Order: sequence, then C-alpha cells, then structure tokens
Amino acid sequence: MRPLLGFNRKQIQTYAVEHGLDWIDDPSNARNDADRNYLRNRLLPVLYARGRVTRKRLIEATEFCRQISQNYERSLAERFSEIVEYGARSVLCLADPVNLSNVDLNDENLVSGLMRFWLHQSGRSSPTDKQMDSFLGQMKNSSTRYAELSMEDGKVRYFDRKIYLTRLVDTEIPGPGIVSWDDGIAKLQEIGVVLRFVKSDSGFPQSWLAPAAGLDFAWHCGHKMIRLPKCPTSSMIRKLQQSHRIPPWERRLIPCILYQGRIVWVYGIGMTADCDSAGTFEQSLFPCLKQTS
Repeated sequence: MRPLLGFNRKQIQTYAVEHGLDWIDDPSNARNDADRNYLRNRLLPVLYARGRVTRKRLIEATEFCRQISQNYERSLAERFSEIVEYGARSVLCLADPVNLSNVDLNDENLVSGLMRFWLHQSGRSSPTDKQMDSFLGQMKNSSTRYAELSMEDGKVRYFDRKIYLTRLVDTEIPGPGIVSWDDGIAKLQEIGVVLRFVKSDSGFPQSWLAPAAGLDFAWHCGHKMIRLPKCPTSSMIRKLQQSHRIPPWERRLIPCILYQGRIVWVYGIGMTADCDSAGTFEQSLFPCLKQTS
C-alpha cells in the first residue's frame, strides 16, 4: 500500500507544515548513483517540463502495472494449486514438490514464474535470471531427466518431471561394505533422518531388533540383486528404484537394511523375499524414515 503516491513532495510538505508534523529527509535520496534517484531527480523533471508526461499519467500507468501484476500472481496461484503435491515431500524435502507433467517446459516464462512463486511460498528468495536460465536449460536438455540449482540453504532439483527443494547434506556417507546398526543409525541422524518402525503385516519380526539379532546397514547397494516377495526372478536394486521413481539423491543417501548379511529392506521398495517374516500383525514391524526437525 502506498497511500501518498498521488501527492507530490511539495503537497506533502505543505500539509506537514500546516499540521505541525515533523519529517525526516533521507540524505541518500539526493544522490543519483541509485537508478530510482536518478529517475526522480534528473529524468522526470525534464519529462515534466516537456509537457508530454504528467504525474497523473505516471500514477495511472503505475496502477495499471499493479493490476497486471496482481492478475498475473492470481493466475500463478491458481495454476500452482493444480500442480503442487501437498504432503508428498520426501524425508529430505524442505517444501512440497511441484509436478510439471502437464506443464509445457518450452514455456519458460510460465515455468520460471511457477518456480519463483513456489520458492516465495516456502519463504525463499528467487534465483537470479542467470541461474534460472541455466536451470531451465538443464531441464529441457538433460538426457538423464535431472537438473539442480544451488540455493543458500538447499538445492532445487528437477527429476522425473517434478521439482524438489531439498536440504543441503554435507555428511559423507560410508563406503561399500556392511555398517553396524548403531553406526548406521548415527549416520542417518547426521544426514537428517531417523528410522522408526510401524506395525505391519508385511514387515519383519520385532525380535529382529534385539541387539544380537544381526541387523546392519549398507550403502552403495544399487548394483545388488534382490528378489521381491511373490516374484520368481531377481532384479537389480538400482533398476527397481528407478522404476519406482525414487530420486537419485535419496538412493545415494538412504541405505539398505541387512539381516545376517542379506538385504531385507530397500528404501522406496520395501521388504525383500529374504525377509520371510513369520510375525503376525501385532509383532511384525516395517521400517520407515522420518525427517528430523
């Protein structure tokens, strides 16, 4: 709101003097190094003197632009409500993802407008035009369907026609090999997630959580072969996660769970055939990930 926009400086000063009001002059307004000051102090007086531009016409033009901006924001909000996936954020997301499946990626004005609106909704500032152009170019030209843009406190990532805002993870993940249960839990907490268990008739026995039961973790398992329940053949974990549209950064950061050296749970896939649970609904548990605050 700018209620005094329709009054010039002289009118405002006259009103202040007549009503005994004090004001403060910002000395920086007299310097012409800022474009707004150069326009106000140098260009506008020349245009006014020529008589081709009046203050009234400038105010009308400003109001017209404001209405256009409001209509544009309203249009973006309506389109945004159609593509945002509320509640679908993953364990590493800072905002609900946006699904661009029904958006023309060649319409760069629309895509960049939706991205800026989405970032503003999450309390983030917009990237520069140069950053945005680079990101849009990656989105359209990437053969891997992946693009990323670094922000101050996270990354904007494009994968499988969706845009995610993810937290920065500086934690170095363990190398290949088995990691003990306690060390794996500590590493997950460093990454920013915690492991919890929910009752399920497709989980593994609660007794497996005993200290001596033999549960461990392993990162870098994408090349491993597993067989899913009721499936006669084995498949590579990487291909299974790709087919389930698991984002690549989550595949890298979230480990598999092993029981006595065998993979029994894969993130985004679930239990494997090697987890032949004999537990009932009351005693069978299913591992889940929860983002830390």
